[in-house]
Amino acid sequence: MKQIIIALLFIFASVQAFSQRSINFGIIYGQRLNYRTPPFNSVTGISVEYKLSMETKIEFRLSAGIEGTSPTVSNGVDSYKDDFVVIPIRVGIQPYIYEDKGFLFVESGLLTIKTFPFDELGRDNLRLGFSLALGVGYRFPLNQRKYIQTSLSYNYIPNSNFYNFSWINIRLAYGLKWGNN
Repeated sequence: MKQIIIALLFIFASVQAFSQRSINFGIIYGQRLNYRTPPFNSVTGISVEYKLSMETKIEFRLSAGIEGTSPTVSNGVDSYKDDFVVIPIRVGIQPYIYEDKGFLFVESGLLTIKTFPFDELGRDNLRLGFSLALGVGYRFPLNQRKYIQTSLSYNYIPNSNFYNFSWINIRLAYGLKWGNN
């Protein structure tokens, strides 16, 4: 997996002079899907996406961010049971399905996850793992170089050590693009 990420980063670096690039910064709001008991935890966060256009209808993505659940409230007391914070770093592909505005995307990569509470021995639950995101989005151009982007994505951590966390989120971002058209 590490070799794949290094190879993709090399591809990003080697073709930058020949492609259009964009970067966007966004806020995230979502909902855990496999939470065991109500109330369901909401997921909030921030992220950045860097995109490189190899062709007019395909972009390669590199994204990073921080997302986490808010503590649940039970009988007026905050409970950190089953809460988490993740820091994903993913690479992916984004084909456009409607002009250069509507798109699909798939990303995979590594993440660190911090679960609460501490384990039974009082140790911090900080781990490294694999993650996957699938989504759909739309880019609203403001002018030739600026845009607003919305997306809806499904996020999954397919590892029993992470309790198979999954969540769906909505992202709103502001972006800039530059480079060759």
